[in-house]
Amino acid sequence: MAACPADSALGKTITVDFTQGKSSEFTVADGSTISYGTNGAEFIITSDGAARTITSNNYIFFGKVEVFMRTANGTGIVSSFVMESDDLDEIDWVRIA
Repeated sequence: MAACPADSALGKTITVDFTQGKSSEFTVADGSTISYGTNGAEFIITSDGAARTITSNNYIFFGKVEVFMRTANGTGIVSSFVMESDDLDEIDWVRIA
């Protein structure tokens, strides 16, 4: 039986302020358009079905996560913050407009 590679944990405290620009702690998903300004990271929706996404470059095995997020205006737009494991178990906060 082949062993799974170990996932390295974050192992430190980080603070990310997207009003200061992009962060090396996250990777922007292909096809995502994000701008950074005084409101932080703004995920630009240009078409139906678009899912603009950034992904953490680290695993969080335990600890505390705080998110300050302004949800999108508009009908049918879902604003969310999701933490997901390799097994696709997830914890998510969602606001549906």
